[in-house]
Amino acid sequence: MSNSNTIARERVRIYVTGSCDGLDRLREGLASHPELDFVGWSEHVAEATAALAGGHLQVVVHATRETSLPGAELAAIRKHTRSPIVMLASGESSALLDDALETEGVADVILLPQLTENVVFALRKAAHAGRRLHAEGAQARHGRIITVFSPKGGT
Repeated sequence: MSNSNTIARERVRIYVTGSCDGLDRLREGLASHPELDFVGWSEHVAEATAALAGGHLQVVVHATRETSLPGAELAAIRKHTRSPIVMLASGESSALLDDALETEGVADVILLPQLTENVVFALRKAAHAGRRLHAEGAQARHGRIITVFSPKGGT
C-alpha cells in the first residue's frame, strides 16, 4: 500500500477495553498505526465509561480471556455507545465465535495472534459498516408508512 493511499483515508477512532494474551503487542501496533486514531485503553469497561460516551468512537475493541461471550461486559459497553464492537480473543474460543454470531453490535471476532494489518482491516470494515447502518437508521427514522383501505373491502 502506498503512503499516499494511507494519508488520504479517514482515520478510524477506536478505544480498546479488556485484556487477553497478545493484546499488549497488538495494542502497541494499533496505537502507532497511521490509519487509526487510538483514543485509549482500559482493562475494565467500568474505567472506560467517560471515553465510551459521547458518540465520537467509530469502533470499540474489546479483548477477553473468556471462552464464551462476556455478556455483562458487552452490555456495559452498549450502555455508553452504539459503535460496532470488534472482539479479540486468544486460544480456543469456538463457543465465543458461535455466541458472537447472534449478538447485536458485535461486528467481528478476531482470534490472536494476528498481524496488525489484519486487525486494522477488520476495524476499518466495522467502522464502514457502522457508518452505513447509522445512515440507514437516520433515513428510517424519517420515513413514513402509508396504508390505504377501501370501505368496500379489498384493495
